[in-house]
Amino acid sequence: GLKDSGEPGVSGALVQLFSPGSDNAIGGSGAAADTQVGGDVTTSASGVYSFANLVPGKYYVKVTAPSIYTITSGAPVTLDNGVNNDNNGSQPGGTGTALFSPIIDIAVGAEPVNDGDTDPNTDLSIDFGLYNGILLGDLVFLDANGDGVFQSGSETGVAGVSVALMSRGTDNVAYNGDDVVINTTTTNTSGLYNFTVFSAGTYYLRVTPGASQLLAFNGVSADNGTDNDSNAISQPGGAGTAVNSVTFTLSFAGEPGTGGTTNTENTIDFGLRSRSLPRHFLRSSPEHPIAKPWPPAVVSGHTPGRRRLHRCQWASCFLPAAFLAVHQASPA
Repeated sequence: GLKDSGEPGVSGALVQLFSPGSDNAIGGSGAAADTQVGGDVTTSASGVYSFANLVPGKYYVKVTAPSIYTITSGAPVTLDNGVNNDNNGSQPGGTGTALFSPIIDIAVGAEPVNDGDTDPNTDLSIDFGLYNGILLGDLVFLDANGDGVFQSGSETGVAGVSVALMSRGTDNVAYNGDDVVINTTTTNTSGLYNFTVFSAGTYYLRVTPGASQLLAFNGVSADNGTDNDSNAISQPGGAGTAVNSVTFTLSFAGEPGTGGTTNTENTIDFGLRSRSLPRHFLRSSPEHPIAKPWPPAVVSGHTPGRRRLHRCQWASCFLPAAFLAVHQASPA
């Protein structure tokens, strides 16, 4: 809620000055209706605006920010306190709506002299802090070599995967039934996803993969700020069910990881792998004999001559349920 050294002004914001009605409050109607004073003003490249030649009286300022700045910053100051560089922009309509200053009482010779000039007849302390949130993302990938790290030259992102931003529920424990879905999105054709998060706090992500996909090996269970490692750590329901990330804490100007200095956390990645069947399962049942006999003692109760090796690729094999009881054995 304060303008710090190095923080830029916001250009292109629409600024309007109003005189409140007889109730001296913002948003009156009828006899208490507010009146715009002068024309619309747009902030300069440095974020500066001004209204000149005002008569003494009560006013307030309304700001409509560019669309990328959707929320007021910090805890806005709602008093005519004459303090420079604090945020005077309340946002009663919530995220994405206009900001309003408090009612400002302009008086001759009574204005602040430490607000950028020494003139007691100017008030340059009516400032607005805008915030565009923490950017969170960004990749779901197919971990072809199983090392838990995305290889840009040989591995690809997974498109069309649902990603949910989650927060812990009332018990403050992650990964159980009272957790809350904050927002959802879908990965693009490159496997990328992102969220804009406006509240600092602890979160995790939940990815719903394809029916034959499992989480990758070697998931990293720490909010380490390292890009392209897999932060997928659990998949309680098995292949095709939700995959959970590590929990991580988002903080303003503290990303990525736990020691960053920005508002971008783009290192929460998910490695997935395709489910494959062990070699000893690639065999036909007695009802589907193909090619070579099974060893005599593999499946009891069936004629040895009908126990066959199923020569096919997993992607095109039909494997009857009876196979789940077959133990590993080498073909004869």
